[in-house]
Amino acid sequence: TQSTWGPALYLIDHTMAAESPLHQSDENDTYPISGNGMRNATGVPKEFLETTPMIGDSNFLPQAILQYLYEQGMHETLASFERESGLQFDEATLERGALTQMERHYMALTRDCAVLAKPDALTDPIFEDVPATRACTRVASVLDGVHPMNITAAQFALCGDAQTVYTACADRTVRAVDIGTASTRGEAKGIFDSAVSCLAPSPVTPGLVLCGAMDASAALIDFAAESPTVVQKFSRHTKAITRVAWAPHGELFATASYDHTARLFRPDPATEREWAPSTIFDFAANVESLTFSSDGRTLICAPREDNFLYAIDVETQQRSRLNMNATGDTWVSFSALDVTLAPGGRYLMVSTDKSRTLLFDLRRDGPVRTFHGVPNEGLSQPRSCFDASGGLIYSTGQDWKVYVFSTGGERQVGVLSGHKKTVRDLDYSARLGVLVTASYDKTMRVWGPETPESS
Repeated sequence: TQSTWGPALYLIDHTMAAESPLHQSDENDTYPISGNGMRNATGVPKEFLETTPMIGDSNFLPQAILQYLYEQGMHETLASFERESGLQFDEATLERGALTQMERHYMALTRDCAVLAKPDALTDPIFEDVPATRACTRVASVLDGVHPMNITAAQFALCGDAQTVYTACADRTVRAVDIGTASTRGEAKGIFDSAVSCLAPSPVTPGLVLCGAMDASAALIDFAAESPTVVQKFSRHTKAITRVAWAPHGELFATASYDHTARLFRPDPATEREWAPSTIFDFAANVESLTFSSDGRTLICAPREDNFLYAIDVETQQRSRLNMNATGDTWVSFSALDVTLAPGGRYLMVSTDKSRTLLFDLRRDGPVRTFHGVPNEGLSQPRSCFDASGGLIYSTGQDWKVYVFSTGGERQVGVLSGHKKTVRDLDYSARLGVLVTASYDKTMRVWGPETPESS
């Protein structure tokens, strides 16, 4: 079953091999248009009706088809259509290219108007049009020499010292860096056999950091110890780990890999401190990114070359899937390379390989916002984050820049320039009101708002 404008969300029980729609629209559903677009009772924008020739005429579509066949030189098909429909093609009836023009209007509608959103979605505080002065576009400091090689990850400590940023490097090291003094508080090395690809600080235990590496292993490192100590190492994947993530309550974590799997880990009940893999989730392609819902009950996975995002119940292992295509089809025209949960937990930002960043309401079908202009393609490794309010989005491009968007205004409000190579990671600190970026140019930059009071 499909809704008026988009697909239903399906719950997949692998034990029953059954699908049932989680959300379906009925005739009373209404869908607003993003921005200032006007709509009629059917939800179709006023400008769509006004600018499409004769769209209210019952003969429009047959005549448009006849015109299209004529313009494409399909004369035998045209003659057959005329015989079966009883209509005759009149070249003077429509302006040239009427069907193609209608297609363009429709594609513009589905791409830019976000008609799939429920009215209450657009009243969320994150849709307030944030002034550009609140964006972190001013370079507060440049940290050079943090690592001797490409910096591959940088994330603020979520508890403990707010000035601490945990960083990873292609030289296989992980460091705790004080961004206030630009000093290294601790370094973990000799743990991995290849570059560290990602990390995630614990949301509840100060100094505990989960790391993933290109050698397919993961490790928990305790930076709160006198010297950084490996708490536990895991070698469960068979290919490089792309992303690691903690559940907000700190009682679960997950890893994603190029081996087409995501793995869930829980505390081992037989021991006091050790963790054990509990569940493996298989996909058809590389799992590029993952994140947990705000209550920690759902793991959201983004496999490459798939038009669906997968939300997995961590207790029952049931999967729901969300079609990322605005029109509800299953054509794979882009891949999700990064997923980030917005403050409040209702919305999910998806960075793609087609220079688009999409915002989804996890309780509805389809995107509610589309942000254009961040240059990324298939080999990119984009990263995105929200500010504390959710009203600003920071997203990396393959041109070594970071693009800043207003969530509510659906517009670009800034560009961060200065890095000399790929910006591999970024993170916003709600405690400090600043953004940190890390690059293959071996530097980190701390960005603040133009004026201190803006934060």
